[in-house]
Amino acid sequence: MAGSVNGHGPEVMAAIYDTLFKNWGYIAALDFSHCFDTINLNVLHGGLLKGFPPQLHAWINCLFNQWKASKRWMMYDGHVHGTPYQSNIGIPQGDAASPLILCLLLCMGFDEVQQRCPDDVKLFQGIDMDDRTLISNSIEVLREAVFAWQQFAERFHLLENPEKTQWGSICPMDEPGFFRPFVEVLGALIGNVSDAALEKFPKLTGRM
Repeated sequence: MAGSVNGHGPEVMAAIYDTLFKNWGYIAALDFSHCFDTINLNVLHGGLLKGFPPQLHAWINCLFNQWKASKRWMMYDGHVHGTPYQSNIGIPQGDAASPLILCLLLCMGFDEVQQRCPDDVKLFQGIDMDDRTLISNSIEVLREAVFAWQQFAERFHLLENPEKTQWGSICPMDEPGFFRPFVEVLGALIGNVSDAALEKFPKLTGRM
């Protein structure tokens, strides 16, 4: 799992992804839709209690009890509705603990997916908040890893964004039109990027 390397920024991670992709041959980039907004707090609470040691349970309980008890007021036409709205769906994005909880959740997903990988096959997972970059030397293992993340997402009420899912292969014979020789991750194009491809991404061309 990679989140940072010695304090360096996303450009270093993009370089690592690029090197692994070119050496191993297959990549998939995944993205959750409205990640903070769709998680069910009850399911997430129970999942963290099962996935982490008892020493953390008091802190987890305190945090989630506070979130579940929080009230939200609806506003329309400049007026606040008198009755507050309470919901067990969604992590409060203004809370400093929210990104940490999301990272802990995705650590659980990382472990579940990695355990499905055979020992003789390479699988790298890069976790960047709600984005995940999977790189492997086996297309079958890569597909299984993507499927495992889908199962994990369904369990915790997360929504994979199929429109942002990218598949890449260095081998030009692999399902042309489905696999591309490059993908976009962390705001950069990695892989075998042609001049024609760069013309379709003017913002990324400027960054390069």
